[in-house]
Formats: sequence, C-alpha cells, structure tokens
Amino acid sequence: MKDQRKLKNYFKTAGLSRGYYLHIFAGGVAFLGILLIYASQLLSEAQALISTIPDAEISSSIEVRLFTVAILFFVCFLAFVICAVFYMIVLGQRVGGPVIAICSYIQELKAGNYDAQRALRKNDELVPILSELQELALVLKQKSAR
Repeated sequence: MKDQRKLKNYFKTAGLSRGYYLHIFAGGVAFLGILLIYASQLLSEAQALISTIPDAEISSSIEVRLFTVAILFFVCFLAFVICAVFYMIVLGQRVGGPVIAICSYIQELKAGNYDAQRALRKNDELVPILSELQELALVLKQKSAR
C-alpha cells in the first residue's frame, strides 16, 4: 500500500515540477550548445596555431593534450548536469510530495474532518506548515465543539 502511494505521489509531483524540469533542461541544453560551439571555435583556432609550430612531435603532443583537456571539461560538465538533474528530482520530491499531502489535508479540514492526521517525513521542507495546520485543526475542532 505504501509503495503504491509513493509511486502515485511521484507521478503527481512530477506533474507539479514538470515545468521547472523542462526549463532547467532547456537552459542546460542551450548552454551546452553555446559552450560546444565556442569550444570548437577555440579548439580550431588553437589547432591552427599549433600547425605553425615547426616541430611536428611537439605540435602533435600539444594537440593531444589540448584535446584531452577539452574531453575532460565536457565529461565534467556532463557529470555536473547529471548531478543537477538528480538534485532537481530529489528537491521536487522533498517539496512537491509535501505539497500534495498538505493539499489533501486541507481538503479533509474543509470537509469538516478535524481528526484527520497527516504525517510528512521528518526531513521534508514543509513540516512546519503542516504542524501549523494541525494546530489550526485543533482550534477549529474546539470551536466547532462549542
């Protein structure tokens, strides 16, 4: 039951966060494209300069090292993008999941069910808001009992 709820909440949260993911992904792709164009231009200029070196062994060695640096840079940038996407998913779950839980709790309160209980994970970002809502439910329950 709990695993089904997690899966259901993941798809709801993904719907809430899809716009953010899309914008960040598009920005990253655009940035990577601009970076690739600029880096290829710089590499071709460097290769033109290297070709003017009279010693073929030295120019070949410089060219190989320059290519290695370029590959390392792009691999590191790709690793950064992968980490950023992973972080977005985790953050979406830490904020989006509690938003769904809080909204359903508010629906319960609106229906007059002041005894409804909702729990969030202790590390979720919106735990203080849910605590305040639970205190509000107690106040409303006391007022309705009078």
